[in-house]
Amino acid sequence: MYGPALEATGEITSGIDVWSKRVPNFVINSFYKHDAEGTRTHNPALSYHKDDGVGLDSYFVGPTRGCGGTAVVSDNKLWVSKNYTHLKQIADGPVRFEFELTYAPWNANGIEVTETKRITLDAGTHLNKIDSTFTFNGTPTIQAAAAIAIHAGADFSAIEDGHILSVWDTPQDPTAGRIATGIIEFPDQQATASQIDGQGVLAFPVHSGQTFTYYAGSGWSEADMPTQQAWNTYLQEKLFELDHPLQIRWTKVRKKP
Repeated sequence: MYGPALEATGEITSGIDVWSKRVPNFVINSFYKHDAEGTRTHNPALSYHKDDGVGLDSYFVGPTRGCGGTAVVSDNKLWVSKNYTHLKQIADGPVRFEFELTYAPWNANGIEVTETKRITLDAGTHLNKIDSTFTFNGTPTIQAAAAIAIHAGADFSAIEDGHILSVWDTPQDPTAGRIATGIIEFPDQQATASQIDGQGVLAFPVHSGQTFTYYAGSGWSEADMPTQQAWNTYLQEKLFELDHPLQIRWTKVRKKP
């Protein structure tokens, strides 16, 4: 996610980035540490944009929504915010990582919109749970959206009647295999799937203050998602789990006299 520090350098986006890894353990701190050491010693091999056998960042967000960034859909166009302005950390792992982002008001085709986004990531899963809430005035509803980039050479598919958007994507480094990205509509959200500006879009009709929920995340062909079918199957299984949540009931058992 992109915040104030990056906005100050001119890197302005509210899209979501993807880092790829082969290992199950946490790596982000080591990636940053090695990258800083590479900058200090002028050693480009230590950049986290280079595969060190663990993984790398080879995903391009740029002007896109990346892997699950939000927008407002109006006149067949995506109207997007700048970087988040405030971060609130809720849980710091190791089982669950959760935080909340606030975005400054922006113009969505004449409607001033603000957003609060809560992201929850559990260890061992490829998918973030994202709860997004837009507030606005002047219209009863807007088309809030979650979108996913489709880069040149990527394979895009809308499966399970449009409840899942899946991309078998191309990394910036052509030696880095394929990056799999996807969005899953949370059950009963009544979203509509489409493509706008070269991106897969799930649009949710919402009132001001109404939260919409979806899952977005990624896999890597060099790790545990070797094929496009493997990735699509993973997304389909997740949708099935959401449609059939585990239920636990307590039953009082009467003791025998």
